Amino acid sequence: MTLNFETCSICRSELKYWIRKHERDVYKCENCRHITVPDGLIRDKENKSIYETDNLVFESDEKIQYYFSDAAIKSADKKVEVLNRIIGLKGYHNLLDIGANYGHFLSFINHRLHAEGIEISPRAVSQSIKMFNVQNQVGDIDLLYQYYPEKKFDIITLWDVFEHLEHPSHSIIQIKKVMKDEAYLVFSTPDSISLISRLLGRNWYHIDPIQHLNIFNRKNIELFLSNHGFSTIYTGSIGHYYKFDYILNKLIREFSSGRILIKNLPGVLKWLKTITIYIKASDVMLLVCKQNKP
Repeated sequence: MTLNFETCSICRSELKYWIRKHERDVYKCENCRHITVPDGLIRDKENKSIYETDNLVFESDEKIQYYFSDAAIKSADKKVEVLNRIIGLKGYHNLLDIGANYGHFLSFINHRLHAEGIEISPRAVSQSIKMFNVQNQVGDIDLLYQYYPEKKFDIITLWDVFEHLEHPSHSIIQIKKVMKDEAYLVFSTPDSISLISRLLGRNWYHIDPIQHLNIFNRKNIELFLSNHGFSTIYTGSIGHYYKFDYILNKLIREFSSGRILIKNLPGVLKWLKTITIYIKASDVMLLVCKQNKP
């Protein structure tokens, strides 16, 4: 096929066709290794994205199994713990969680300070209010300032959201407009130069061009943030809790080893399915940033 070339939005180097997956082209910068899907968000005839339609992309059987289990609850609690350990929550008054989804994190952070969320999916917002009675509203990150023209926040979080953004540069500008001068920006997102990603290559599970439109790494994310007036004060990694049967189901779908494992564990399988474990593969980075002073 004829290779197409574009310009990397981070370092302005050559952006080159890399692979085609799920019938979508994926490009990679040859310099900073930023991975992007030029076609952007998938939308229907009514211009609704995959996060706004009745058939939500994150309400597949696999995702429902995750979001409505105690693993999601434990992961939310862990995020609050990590946040408190890194920046300390005492003395801060309000927090905005962007991409708040079903409201798990909001339900826990609300015990520490006033928190509200914004989420593009009407159904997820409705479910979050129903399950946790949190303050969560439907909205688009790229219109953030329209929702909060006179309100600014001490802490803004985006948990596993950055990779879904269609226009990260525009989104970060909107985020800055609702941050207090000394506010923290905290987010997690996949790291494309982590050991796991390099071992799995194009089969890395975060290479999902249906949902993950921009995948950064530890080096180019700092350049991106610097380009937009941010300094990174902490870079680490974060994991998630998972039900063991969720992991087994993923193994079955992705690898033959999963089917072999199932065959060899019939007697203990029922017991294993009840276990919740914390996995930190170090391929999802956690960053804490502040705006540079003028």
